Amino acid sequence: MNKWMGLLVAAVLAAASTPSAHAAGNIKAGLKVGANLAKITGADATNAKNLIGLIGGGFVGIKLSTLVIQPEVLFSMKGTEVDTEKIKLSYLEVPVLVKMSFPSPKFSPNLFVGPDLGFLMSAKDVVGSVSTDIKSTLKSVDFGIVAGAGVDIKKISLDVRYTMGLSKLDNTSSALDLKNGVFSALVGYSFL
Repeated sequence: MNKWMGLLVAAVLAAASTPSAHAAGNIKAGLKVGANLAKITGADATNAKNLIGLIGGGFVGIKLSTLVIQPEVLFSMKGTEVDTEKIKLSYLEVPVLVKMSFPSPKFSPNLFVGPDLGFLMSAKDVVGSVSTDIKSTLKSVDFGIVAGAGVDIKKISLDVRYTMGLSKLDNTSSALDLKNGVFSALVGYSFL
């Protein structure tokens, strides 16, 4: 995990630090924050309800004509609610988005899609005031795909997205069909 994360960060920093990229305005970097509406899905996710959480982190966009390659590093709260029980999951996520922009003089709408790699940071089963650590029962890496739409207005960006988990979360012998599903709404600010 650390090797791949290091390589991704090094590649993004190298691309962002080239003088020609800055001179041409082809690099955009900033922060974003928003809210998640998460629910665990799958055949074994009976009576699952949505759980609200936070999402936020940084991004770098590398412009290639009307396409933008945008890796992000985000902290994302996921999980679900079942009756009086809440499953609260926290991930460090690394989506790599391919954005298609439709520029106009005042704003630039876009569509995007890309793979998502999530690293489980914590997992709690909360019933009332009792919290139980369940991290060992879940897989430490979650693969998914992100799709969404947004708009850039000068240095401000707004986007809505759905992150669909592709891998099962359960790491026990039961091998339950449980996957993450998250709707997110984010607002971002570009420093470059």
